[in-house]
Amino acid sequence: MKQRFEDVRAAALTAWHDATIHATDPPPTAAPDALWAWIATNHGCNRDLWAQEDAARRTDVPATAIAANKRAIDGFNQRRNDAVERIDETLLGRLTDVFPLPDAWHNAETAGAMIDRLSILALKIFHMGI
Repeated sequence: MKQRFEDVRAAALTAWHDATIHATDPPPTAAPDALWAWIATNHGCNRDLWAQEDAARRTDVPATAIAANKRAIDGFNQRRNDAVERIDETLLGRLTDVFPLPDAWHNAETAGAMIDRLSILALKIFHMGI
């Protein structure tokens, strides 16, 4: 029987994030479903945010261009946060019959936030290599 979270192990997420750094339309995963669609949306927003933040640091354009970048950043951040929430909801759906032990470890970040962090780290590693 397939484990509930086999498809979202850190190694699989990291490899997928690295493989889709340049993709404007990321390739489907081995098991396309709602979870991976939200992971792809999140990673796409992070890629677009990176580009907009780079563009917003320009000094050779009028202030109106920078304002447009800042508005785009706000929109991508909202979509990114929405995707993280959908990742969490989808993962929680896999836990319908799981009950934590009373002494179970609690994390401050949600699984969706951790997946988002892996996406950002993949982008940082890529861009630092350039």
